[in-house]
Amino acid sequence: MKWRAKWVISVVAAIAVIAFLEQRSFTEFRRARLKIVESAVAPVGVKVELGLPARVEDFAGGDPDALIIAIENSGTTATFNVDVDGSSVCQRRLGTGRSRIDCSVAHWSPRGALHTLEVVSSHSRWALAYVEIATHHGNTSGLNYLVVLPRSFREYTKPPLLVALSLGLAVLALMVYVPPAIFPRWIRILHRLTAAFAIGVMTLIVASPYGSQFVVLVSTETVFLWLAVIFAARLWPLCQWMARPHATSPVQTITVVRSIIVAVLVVMTFAAVIHAELKRFDGNVSGLLLISQRAFESNPIVDQPDRLRDRLILQDNAGYDGQFMYYMAFDPLLLKLRQTPVKYRDVVDAPLYRFGRIGFSLLTRLLSKDPSDFPRTMLSILLVAVGALAFALSMEAQSRAITPLLGGLILLVPGFWGSLLNAVPEPLAAVGVLLAVILWQRDQFAAAGLAFGFSLLVRETGAIFVLCVLIAETLKGRARKGLLVAGLAFGPVVLWRLYVAYRLFPGSGLAMFTEVPRDLGAPLVGIRDLWTGIASGSYYGGNSDLVRAGLSYPVLLLLGWLLALSLLRHRLTPIALAGVLYGLIALCFNYQMVWVHVGNAERITYELFVALILCSLSIRSYSQTLQGALVLFWCASAWFVFYGAPNAASIRGAFQFVQ
Repeated sequence: MKWRAKWVISVVAAIAVIAFLEQRSFTEFRRARLKIVESAVAPVGVKVELGLPARVEDFAGGDPDALIIAIENSGTTATFNVDVDGSSVCQRRLGTGRSRIDCSVAHWSPRGALHTLEVVSSHSRWALAYVEIATHHGNTSGLNYLVVLPRSFREYTKPPLLVALSLGLAVLALMVYVPPAIFPRWIRILHRLTAAFAIGVMTLIVASPYGSQFVVLVSTETVFLWLAVIFAARLWPLCQWMARPHATSPVQTITVVRSIIVAVLVVMTFAAVIHAELKRFDGNVSGLLLISQRAFESNPIVDQPDRLRDRLILQDNAGYDGQFMYYMAFDPLLLKLRQTPVKYRDVVDAPLYRFGRIGFSLLTRLLSKDPSDFPRTMLSILLVAVGALAFALSMEAQSRAITPLLGGLILLVPGFWGSLLNAVPEPLAAVGVLLAVILWQRDQFAAAGLAFGFSLLVRETGAIFVLCVLIAETLKGRARKGLLVAGLAFGPVVLWRLYVAYRLFPGSGLAMFTEVPRDLGAPLVGIRDLWTGIASGSYYGGNSDLVRAGLSYPVLLLLGWLLALSLLRHRLTPIALAGVLYGLIALCFNYQMVWVHVGNAERITYELFVALILCSLSIRSYSQTLQGALVLFWCASAWFVFYGAPNAASIRGAFQFVQ
């Protein structure tokens, strides 16, 4: 009987959660206000009559609209009638002093005509102090984001039914299968009081349209927060289960499940920021690619440009690298212009260099049904890539009796944020490197070589990892194994680049080999030039976000390089050596090609962070000093991502409940 009652209560709670999400929560709501009167208007006789702005009925995008009025009553208590277009919308009896009247205009009639507002009382000793037409009567902000709307308002976006059902099932599983944590008595009392308050507020919100003229809605994020508070005693054991290291065999169900959870959380975090960013483009993913209108209009390989033009957001500038990946997806094998290969210079800025990195564009082409799908496919590939990185890291961490939450370090790689927000392929290249290193450490040399080969077809800069592995295997007396890895890694990219050179040579000749980025210089000179520009105020006009990033990111890179050096001194490993080399290269980037914008430096220094992530997998083998240094470095990287980076405000803003 006790078990049956538990199931009944759990099912009822799950249904209540689903119903609340579907009936009283929103994911998007366009707030708008139109102030009509802001200074006192005296009545003529006992009436104030105003003309309203043209087409005010379209202001909120749908009926009803909230009508908010403030009255300064210096006479006796009286009844005030509010009419819109000759029809009464509300009536209130007000005492002396300033009072607020909340009405709602259900229908504007006739639509498109001039509209009038009349406020009538029984005496003349009053004034109309304020009039506003809005989408809502009021709202809170911050973590507890609620809006008060006219009772029949429906112009908001509900969470998808799948989200509501998933959350309901999660609540059911929590109540049935997860025993509550045993907290100290004072925490139990505090939690119960807080949970009771949250449940009481939710109950009042459900009842709001039945006992008043308003309906109260809550943001879906706030609902999640309240449920987390209500079920905190059952969520705490799950958090401990997720974070606690477990020594497990290579593959167990629990290992896979925890790794999947980490990967999903990482993907959801990136997706939340992307979703917020896409609001600038009305959800059109092509806006992230920064496609130049001029380059698009003159591009000779774009299929059906007239049809695609209406589906793209084109920029009135030179665009960014994501557009080149997009263009190459139209002709990844360089076949369309084989009769006039010189025209590939109108496709991308440096054909041999760009087409040499064909992996991302080729994968985009293979996974897309139509060219109109390219932008969304590109973004989807990158989200899958960061999920794969988090999953693989979490799996490997558990095999070494380290917390699976180590997979969350993917979120602390600054370059990955810029890559996803501009649809460029660094996370995809990192997948190949990470898998290759893990496979190599398990003596699966052929698989490791193929994984490296995939990575180099996306970005050839992973070659340093390959060379470090080759050196390590040679020093161990296993040169043949090292050559196997190097051959499988470099073979595909060498063959591909020879093919690209063959296709482009008739149009470009030997000049194509000089079209490579000249982005290296003497150590620290580029950073010196960056800081000189910041000091003079000429760096982006002293933009505070870019100045903060320009001052802090070089310091983070220097700390990463010094940490890699310390790890190499502690134990000579190819991954620590790769970190030292990548750190040194990062400090040698020049100003003209890289530091001219900090975002460029974030993107092309991601390998240093990948090397340090791989070193973090061996954290148990380091001294306490080095363990502390690793932790401090990732804390510094977290600060940079969420507070120091040029897009840090956008990242934080995606997790604020009021956008």
